Amino acid sequence: MVVTVIFMAFFALVVGGGTLLLYNGFLSTEEMRSLEEAERPARATLDLQAVAETPRFFVKLDQEKAPPRRQIFDDALLASLERHLITEQLLAADFVDNPTVDNLYRQPSLTA
Repeated sequence: MVVTVIFMAFFALVVGGGTLLLYNGFLSTEEMRSLEEAERPARATLDLQAVAETPRFFVKLDQEKAPPRRQIFDDALLASLERHLITEQLLAADFVDNPTVDNLYRQPSLTA
């Protein structure tokens, strides 16, 4: 009988302690959430200020303040595009002369 009472007291202590730990964890989570909600409007106003100070996409910049524009032209890309267009034109002309399913779905060769 004594063993049962000791076991029940130990069980009540463990369950009660666990319940208190969960409750305190819940309270600290709720406190953190309320603090985050309190600072959220201040953070939002800072973000709006930062957005207001950034230059816009469609705004005309002063030419004196604007950095010089350099256009970089890639000759290798242009040659690749020209080669691809010529190959496509040849395949289209071949399909017009001989309209078959094989000619329609034929892939251009990469060694052109």
